[in-house]
Amino acid sequence: MRFTKRNIFIYSIVLLNVCCYISLQIPPHVFWPAAFLSYGFPLIICLNLILLTLALINKRLTAFIWFLFFLLGAPYLMRTLRYNNSKKLTNTVRVLSFNAKLFRMPHVYDQFSTELINWIATDSSAIKCIQEYSTNPTWEGLDVTGKLRAAGYEGYTFVAEIDDRQHNPGLAIFSTYEFINSGVVWHDPQSLNAAIFADLKYGEKIIRVYNVHLSSMKLTARPTGWLHKIHYLFQQLKTGSVNRSKQINRLVDHMKTSPYPYLVCGDFNETPYSYVYSRMRRELTNAFEERGSGFGFTLNQKPYFLRIDHQFFSREFKLQKYDVDKTMKISDHFPTYGYYILPN
Repeated sequence: MRFTKRNIFIYSIVLLNVCCYISLQIPPHVFWPAAFLSYGFPLIICLNLILLTLALINKRLTAFIWFLFFLLGAPYLMRTLRYNNSKKLTNTVRVLSFNAKLFRMPHVYDQFSTELINWIATDSSAIKCIQEYSTNPTWEGLDVTGKLRAAGYEGYTFVAEIDDRQHNPGLAIFSTYEFINSGVVWHDPQSLNAAIFADLKYGEKIIRVYNVHLSSMKLTARPTGWLHKIHYLFQQLKTGSVNRSKQINRLVDHMKTSPYPYLVCGDFNETPYSYVYSRMRRELTNAFEERGSGFGFTLNQKPYFLRIDHQFFSREFKLQKYDVDKTMKISDHFPTYGYYILPN
């Protein structure tokens, strides 16, 4: 067989495709390069489509290869773009999941947003999962927990109270339903990322709600020189992927012990093309895929075109509608809403 430049190119793209598909099933903490392959998955799908088009125009047999790989990638495209219709909202319970960015003003760290705090307090969702939550009962205007309790909500918060020395991003679950149990699934003391849960009683039934904030990239440093910038970005992407891989496995292990049907909401810091998302998807149904429409992007900052905030649910729930609210632009994330019929 002649190894022409064209043949080498074809074999390379085929190998790259195979590696990308396999990478979605490999935990980055076991083999970290898998994470970088998954990041390039959308580009691979686009490349396959381009190669398929060119092969058809030139009437080459390789069109079959690129069609096959594009066909294999089609289900993954459906994770990103959906056109679902909402169902009747009668007897539904609205669940809010939102990264509130510590209730700060946009692009300002030392000023709090009264508008955002009041929005959280007056939002009528029966269940609220808030990431980067903060509260202080002694600071006028920042007693978020007090405002929510005055509005009729019970709550469980974790590492959320702030003072003059510490401004820690915490987690919170609030609900109009009765709390019968709550706790921490895992907590990373070095990053303050965590996962918490609450068991809520409605009538004679109980459901479990998880609120999750997986490890972020922490792109806070500003190295000089393009080589240092690339190295820094590489290290942060690697570290974040490995951490999230371990964290999601701990969450799934805890989910499997739940005696109740459960919802999982949060800021996963992972796109639909990742081990983390694929791992959750094997266990649960994703709300956007089930009832979302469009792309469902949730990031309100550059690069914008990312969906990293997710809601997942076990089979006992029925989802009627899923929305990303892009009218609330104070945080660097958009709120997500799921409208569920709770298990009977």
